[in-house]
Amino acid sequence: MHAMLIAVTTAIVLGGPPPRPMMSHSSNALTIPGCLVTLISDGDVQVPALESGQLVEVKVREGDQVTAGQVVAQLDDSQVRRIEEIAKYKLQQAEVEAKDDVNIRYADAAAKVAKADYEKSLESNRKVPNTVPDSELRKQWLEWNRAVLGIEKATHEFEIAAISNS
Repeated sequence: MHAMLIAVTTAIVLGGPPPRPMMSHSSNALTIPGCLVTLISDGDVQVPALESGQLVEVKVREGDQVTAGQVVAQLDDSQVRRIEEIAKYKLQQAEVEAKDDVNIRYADAAAKVAKADYEKSLESNRKVPNTVPDSELRKQWLEWNRAVLGIEKATHEFEIAAISNS
């Protein structure tokens, strides 16, 4: 029977040789009267867990018949459940951030204000030369350009949040 290794314990205390195994060809069964038969290979099935962990419940006993897919034991999954819960919260956060365009709108408004300040200073200098010093004009120009770059950065971050959420 498929090179099955069988341990046979006979009642030697009763005397005489161990009983002779008989093979039934119709049912492909091995019958050994008066013996305790324990299957120690080919019938032993190893059921490894997909994850390691503390065993909290065994749902079958030795000798029980089981079917494919049947749960035979339960591992402590409390840590995995906490990790899953954290992941759900992070997903919710990412979904909110993916819809948040406040930084883009703020950067746009800041750029408009900085541009208006710079242009107002230029206009003042056209009307009355040197009303606004060159160093102040350069600072205002820099502030305006920083705000324009802020729009680009906020737009980029918004796009990344949208990608991360999909």
